[in-house]
Amino acid sequence: MMLAVASLKAFETGLISNKEKSVLLSESKLFTNVHQNNLLFTSDFLPNYSLMKKKRGGGGSSLFIKGDLWVSARSGGKPGIGPNLSFISGDEVAYGGSVSFIYFLGNTNATAFYLPLNGLIRYYVSGGGEGFYPEGGAGFTIYHFSSNNQYLTISSTNTYFNIFVGAGYKTGNVDFGASFYNIFTPLVSATYFSFKVGFGIGG
Repeated sequence: MMLAVASLKAFETGLISNKEKSVLLSESKLFTNVHQNNLLFTSDFLPNYSLMKKKRGGGGSSLFIKGDLWVSARSGGKPGIGPNLSFISGDEVAYGGSVSFIYFLGNTNATAFYLPLNGLIRYYVSGGGEGFYPEGGAGFTIYHFSSNNQYLTISSTNTYFNIFVGAGYKTGNVDFGASFYNIFTPLVSATYFSFKVGFGIGG
């Protein structure tokens, strides 16, 4: 650029020959064309690239409503089923939270349910807020048990710390995955496999 300015001053002051002026004019036109083309390339390409990147995935923030099935990792444990509400935000490394209501089946004259409340982090392997992801998290599980018969009435509610790890796959507004939960109850931890599938709103 400085060379072009110096040549222009020499052109104006008549310090160069007519032949040199002709060469300088040709080079000046070439420089102007290249410079203009570069400006067009820069202004057109970058916004299009950003738009393509934005359209690539279904990330952003999404609220998911899912069905949640819990199966005990220990022999003889009762299965549980219920709704799950999850919030996820992020296109590659995503953060969020979830809450489930898990009602345990097969209890005669008794009611038992879990209410897990967890924060979570997940990583979309292919980016863009879609595809396969591992995830993990921690939180607290509220456990309620009550039993009522003609001889005795029992009711108990406790809160325990829990952690979980899992993986899943998200495509569009459909998200499904599986997790392993460890709930730190007294003496022996309660362990469960959780299977979720649901639909998202937003994103």
